[in-house]
Amino acid sequence: VVLDALAGADGARLLVAGTGPERERLAARARARGVRAEFLGFVPRERLAETFARARCLALAARRGEGFPNVVLEAMAHGVPVVATPVAGTRDLVRDGCNGLLVPIGDVAAMRGALERLRRDDALHGRLRGAGRETAAAHAWERVTPLLEQALAEWVTP
Repeated sequence: VVLDALAGADGARLLVAGTGPERERLAARARARGVRAEFLGFVPRERLAETFARARCLALAARRGEGFPNVVLEAMAHGVPVVATPVAGTRDLVRDGCNGLLVPIGDVAAMRGALERLRRDDALHGRLRGAGRETAAAHAWERVTPLLEQALAEWVTP
């Protein structure tokens, strides 16, 4: 979906982080669509900040629930706006137009439109950067751990 959304987009570049069995198929699709894509493979934790610094936004076009998508929180923590699909997990973090943009699953035109909005609208980009950072801060371990410990303590039988 993201590759198709970027096809024909003037000057667009795509960084793909991670590994998996679809890498070669996606690389071939990027070439066929004329998308300038760089496949980074596994990105170690110590290179995350450098990688996110290269990104204008994070696009996550998941078709199924992602559990709790750490990549969304990592992007937000690094001030990178998020464009995602409202699957389980992601829809719990991203509020459309507030701290990110949500697009329907499989909708190439909507993905293209959201990516284009972020590329052209610096005010929107800046607002989503700030709101995303606030969302990530609310989920920081030092805030979440006491709540998790309290919830677990309530379930422990004496």
